[in-house]
Amino acid sequence: MSTTGLTPINQYTIFKYIVVGDSGIGKSSSTLRYVENSFEDHSMPTIGIEFFIKHVEYDGKKIRLNIWDTAGQEKYRSITRSYYKLAIGCVLCFSLINRTTFNNLKDHLRDLRKSCQENIQIVLVGTFLDKASGRLASNKWSVGSLRQVSRIEAEQFASENDILYYEEVSAKTGENVNKVFDVLTELVYDNFYEDIANSNDTKSLIVVEELEINDGKDRGWCCF
Repeated sequence: MSTTGLTPINQYTIFKYIVVGDSGIGKSSSTLRYVENSFEDHSMPTIGIEFFIKHVEYDGKKIRLNIWDTAGQEKYRSITRSYYKLAIGCVLCFSLINRTTFNNLKDHLRDLRKSCQENIQIVLVGTFLDKASGRLASNKWSVGSLRQVSRIEAEQFASENDILYYEEVSAKTGENVNKVFDVLTELVYDNFYEDIANSNDTKSLIVVEELEINDGKDRGWCCF
């Protein structure tokens, strides 16, 4: 998958993605790593919604990804759910070094199933891989590892909840971040291929945001 330069919006298929999970688990950092290939070591928790744009090509098709990074705090939950509408891809996140964020996945998933399209494509992502390194031996993680959730547990959760893909990432090093979004785009494209191929209106393919952000910006914020 390759990126392209900015092009007028009506030349693009538009996919709306949402990034969902608890607060403070690296959702914004992972998205920023994917969109801008940069990392902010001391980023603040998202307040409301942060918006990113990424232009990619897949199967010869130009695609604009509108990525909505949602706040994880409970007090914003009812508001951020309103941004789930029309999303066809979701990066569902938890922290590998905080088991509570893994236990809370069922609540986020319930909100997704309730508020999103039935055929939304979801990928499950464990963050802070750089801090969770270490091999399981004698039922204990190696010295220096902060991991609290095993890969086996996460893969089992994905399987039980019809999530087709799971990966572990590090926003700090960039490990596997691009891979996650690339796989999500492949899943979305393959799932909606017939709709894309048969569309004659290049502006309204699949998803057009009800709220459009200035095309000259690749990042923006909506606060409450």
